[in-house]
Amino acid sequence: MNEEMRAKYTRGRRILTEVNIVLDNYQKLTFYLNGGNCEEESIEILTKQSVAMKNYIDILLERLSKTQY
Repeated sequence: MNEEMRAKYTRGRRILTEVNIVLDNYQKLTFYLNGGNCEEESIEILTKQSVAMKNYIDILLERLSKTQY
């Protein structure tokens, strides 16, 4: 594997690891929000955070589509 291919592969693996971590946290957050266990004041903040996480996941998936893994 030449140096350029190795760099693309390493970048793809790093992005894939980050996607897995963010997706896991996003699923935990949405499960918590849908469970009804959170206070009324924190629902708005956590909902904004979940939207931001979803947008970040979309960005990471777009980057991942341009790499090799």
